[in-house]
Amino acid sequence: MKTAVLYDATCATSEHVAKAVSSSLRAFGPVRLVAAPYRVQWDALLEADLIVVGAPTHGHLEATHHLQHLIDRLPEGSLRGKQAAAFDTWRPSDKWMMGSAANGLSRRLRAKGAHVVSPPTSFMASDGDTILRGELERAAAWATRFSGRAVRGRPSQA
Repeated sequence: MKTAVLYDATCATSEHVAKAVSSSLRAFGPVRLVAAPYRVQWDALLEADLIVVGAPTHGHLEATHHLQHLIDRLPEGSLRGKQAAAFDTWRPSDKWMMGSAANGLSRRLRAKGAHVVSPPTSFMASDGDTILRGELERAAAWATRFSGRAVRGRPSQA
């Protein structure tokens, strides 16, 4: 299974989670880690069987909008037949004000034809650029769980 993990490169917390997710998913096949919006590799998204997208909910709303626009620019139906999942990072003090970036990303992935294999998932950050203790392990476990659903949901390659 080929995987692309697209994350908001302007936010260290999203990068930390994306790397934990990528490490976990390597057990299922090759993974391309894509730092957006600076190094978007459209071929990575279009060639992937599984697409994971992540952005911060806290503070960096403009970066989240960049990722949303990147997905919106994909041709209609271009993610049909692909599995997808979305995550966000948030600070406990901010989530009540801003909602969840992962919700919007999941909706956009679904609108382009992807089958979303996991509910939008949030990981907690500190007030700095770090993820709270235990969250990276939780991210790796989350990826392992939805990757099993993605593998079972793929059409046979035979």
